Amino acid sequence: RTAGSGSHTMVITAIDSAGNRAQRSVPVPVSNPPVLTVDAPADGTFAFGTLAVAGSARSDRPGAVTVTAALGDVQFLQSTASPFSGSFSLSGVTPGAYTLTVRATDAGGLVTVERRTITVASSAATAYTPLLALGPNGQLLAADGDRVVYRGRDGTVRLRNAATGTEAVLANAGVLANTANWQIDGGRVYVSGRGADCVLVCVFQWSADGAMRNLSNANPHSATDQVSGGRTLDEWPVARGGYVIWSNIAAPGSSRFTLFDPAANTFTRIPQPPGTTTLANWRYDFAIVGGVLRFFFYAQTGGEGTSATFEIFAWRSDTQATERLTFDAQRSLYPQTDGVRVAWSRTPPGGTPDGFEALVVRSITPGAGASVVSTAMAPFVLRDGVLAWREVPSSALRLVKGYTASGAVTTISQSASSVLHGTAGGQVVYGELGKAWSWNSLTDARTLRIDSAPGTVLVTAGQIYFTMGEQQQLYRAAF
Repeated sequence: RTAGSGSHTMVITAIDSAGNRAQRSVPVPVSNPPVLTVDAPADGTFAFGTLAVAGSARSDRPGAVTVTAALGDVQFLQSTASPFSGSFSLSGVTPGAYTLTVRATDAGGLVTVERRTITVASSAATAYTPLLALGPNGQLLAADGDRVVYRGRDGTVRLRNAATGTEAVLANAGVLANTANWQIDGGRVYVSGRGADCVLVCVFQWSADGAMRNLSNANPHSATDQVSGGRTLDEWPVARGGYVIWSNIAAPGSSRFTLFDPAANTFTRIPQPPGTTTLANWRYDFAIVGGVLRFFFYAQTGGEGTSATFEIFAWRSDTQATERLTFDAQRSLYPQTDGVRVAWSRTPPGGTPDGFEALVVRSITPGAGASVVSTAMAPFVLRDGVLAWREVPSSALRLVKGYTASGAVTTISQSASSVLHGTAGGQVVYGELGKAWSWNSLTDARTLRIDSAPGTVLVTAGQIYFTMGEQQQLYRAAF
């Protein structure tokens, strides 16, 4: 493009050590394709009523440039003007995902094409306006109410208030390695990872203004509990109700957890249960119940390797006592709690041939019995009084189910394409047939939320955050 279209000559010169020269001239004809810029719509846009397209096209070759635009296989624009614009009535168009193709053709037949993924919305309420574009290399990391953490196109990690549009860059977060389980709680951000001031893997905290703190370095217990060659591996922070807990993995039998209270700046050690070897280093949970922190985790109680057995344990902050909840000699793993119940997955030692797990649930009340609510469960989520999971009773049928505090089980979706996105505020968000829906556990109502399949989805109280398109437009839907 720098040379421009037309007849050009490339002169190649060879110079030897004595300074002798030889030259050859090579004819180089250049034919540049048109330059096409589509200003609107952006990739990942929602449209309702009318789809508008605008942009410009030019060529450095003689003759006019013709621009056409088509939604799917329906062409609605042909223009030789630049800038160009046009619109297409979406009346009668079935809601869903479509490809908008804009094509610029010069007088010699050279073509440049731009494509956009467009979602035709079923109503004005589902024609969402983007918060921002994360970019192709961006990433949606965590969400809590109006706050969202994302990695931007420039590699920085940012905390954004979606209600006000303000945001802060999290200092040094973009250069951390091996990050896991981004969390937001009380306006603070947490993650585990490796940084310049971290021996192995540490837990980091950022305040709302983006200031960073290494909690592993600040933990007074870190110096006494060490793994060979350095401190413990501090992993998988979970933040709830003004507290954060993470695992401190050390030599077998000497691991622990740390409970951190950021308001009081106190670190409490939660010891590994006696008689256990390997302690959980991810996917544990806790809740604040009547001012008491109830923490649920798993630990290895027997066997080795794939034949190892794990049991579920519960620790409470008022007595600092640990209770063993299961005695199954199974692989009981990954507990979640909503402060009323606790649920976990269970498989026999060595796993199952089909890879599916049993889903077990019980009250957090000491001594309560447990119930198996599914024997072929894949992922599950327990939040705010609703336990939701996907199960596969056959190769052709997937089910998304909800289980409320009353013990009633509802089949929310029976589609083979069903996907569980999450649950919060008594509602389950799930995907089905290339769309996203929510189910209200109180009214049994199902509501269409997104008219095409989203990218990354995070569900928080009253909000669904999701991305669309190659540019990862970030949206927020209230429910």
